[in-house]
Amino acid sequence: MEAQKPRSTTHTILLFIISFTFLSVWLPFLRSLFDGVTYHWGQDYFGYHLSGDGINVNYIFLILEVVLFSCIFYGMYWMKNRKLLFGLLILWMVHVFGSLLYEGLQGEMMFHGDALNVHFDLTYLILVLTLVSIVLMVLSWKTESTNAKPQISWNKRNRLMAIAIFAPLPVQLILLQMGEPQQTTDQIGVLISIAQALVLPLVFLPYTLKK
Repeated sequence: MEAQKPRSTTHTILLFIISFTFLSVWLPFLRSLFDGVTYHWGQDYFGYHLSGDGINVNYIFLILEVVLFSCIFYGMYWMKNRKLLFGLLILWMVHVFGSLLYEGLQGEMMFHGDALNVHFDLTYLILVLTLVSIVLMVLSWKTESTNAKPQISWNKRNRLMAIAIFAPLPVQLILLQMGEPQQTTDQIGVLISIAQALVLPLVFLPYTLKK
């Protein structure tokens, strides 16, 4: 597998912003799978309220979100069809920020993290991230035709990053399934999951190996 463009600051920053928004997907996706019916998740989406205790019909929505984010993580540097990539980025913008801004018009954009007892208003953060993401997408599109295709293959650095990031999954399963809600084991499992989502772009960056 060959990288389709050299690493760029705009693409990489955008990738990490995407990973930040991936938090709202990765946490309920993992916890529903690992905690089962003891975990309740909920999400407002363009006027619809999706929720579930563990895995139910609405869990399909989380699966589709994971697929979308996975395609974008991979696509940023490795997808040959660059127009498709930017189509996916526009879909991500509408899906994440469009939904949040729509819900914000109905009231406050609040985040509730029960495991860590975190509750805060996302309004200003979402507005800033939306504007920054639009600017980065425009800049990224402009650099698409100016950079020559690098001679960089998917290599052992990418594989090592993937192993390091996903290796804790068995530990998370134990912590989240066997731990008490909102207690230390549960909170450690959540923190590991948060770290996974935030550093996931490291798996998909093009790395040049020194000879």
